[in-house]
Amino acid sequence: TIYSAGIQVVAGNQGGMQIDGDHSFAVHFADMIDPAELGRSAANEAVSKLNPALPASGEAVIVLSPDAAGTFFDSVMEAIDGTAVH
Repeated sequence: TIYSAGIQVVAGNQGGMQIDGDHSFAVHFADMIDPAELGRSAANEAVSKLNPALPASGEAVIVLSPDAAGTFFDSVMEAIDGTAVH
């Protein structure tokens, strides 16, 4: 048996809306992340995306969250191996 829980939240203001989520998977129920913590994590991420500012032009170091890096590299690999070609 595998236990799982997930949440999607929407944060909004006059500048727009942002969506984020979080999830937990565990073999033992006792190892699941507390649902309140999942909610806080997702809400904090969604709120942190509100009112994004454009960076100055020029060279910059890019640091991606694990989720963003996974999505980015999955897309790159799909493009390289041709599975993303329609």
